[in-house]
Amino acid sequence: MNSIRSKVNDGGRLSRRRIEEIARDLQIQLWRVRAELFPSERDVDPLALLDPLVALRSVGFRCDLVDSLGQHMWEGKHVDVAGNIDGSERTVQISLQFDSPVRRFTAAHELGHALLHDARGLHRDRALDGGVLHRPRDRTEREADDFATYFLMPERLVRSAFEHAFKAREFILNEDTAFALNAGGLESLRATCPEVRDLSRLLAGTTHYDGVHFYSLAEQFGASVEAMAIRLEELNLIAR
Repeated sequence: MNSIRSKVNDGGRLSRRRIEEIARDLQIQLWRVRAELFPSERDVDPLALLDPLVALRSVGFRCDLVDSLGQHMWEGKHVDVAGNIDGSERTVQISLQFDSPVRRFTAAHELGHALLHDARGLHRDRALDGGVLHRPRDRTEREADDFATYFLMPERLVRSAFEHAFKAREFILNEDTAFALNAGGLESLRATCPEVRDLSRLLAGTTHYDGVHFYSLAEQFGASVEAMAIRLEELNLIAR
């Protein structure tokens, strides 16, 4: 689709703010051509435009879901390949061996490579779900991870969904909110969630609040609970 740009970076180091701007710019462009992307839909849900496979095809990449991509050596171990991108052939492949949040984040990571980096030649990736990796990451891999986060969980939509679910712009842990979570009282919830990350995970994965049932934030954005928990903290949606 000619209206979507397929290369935005000249190879230099990118700040997280710039990466977020690039992700937002792509989302705006996708929204403008939503009628072409979803011709059978009268009213396109903005969340539907966060599909990385749709975005990849829009920037000129062929995307295939395959049963397996084999294994690759990482840090001295053979691990299953979750996705790969070949910039020369303009193709992306995603392995069906992994669950939906991993496939989705991996595809968005490949989209990041397509837009941010010189992706000529074949590049393989291990399984990614947006959680924190406790090991050093190459700069381009970190940038692709950041892009995936910003593309899949854009600030405006996450804030809106959070406020709709929890009836507040910021979650403050107290007797009322503990009761609304049906968590057995404030002290019980504090014992269950001693750290902010524990509470973030609870909010990212819960399907009810104050007697109202809904799809969890993680489900709404097709993210892992861990990735959504991290995003809630990044956006300062949980009082510390």
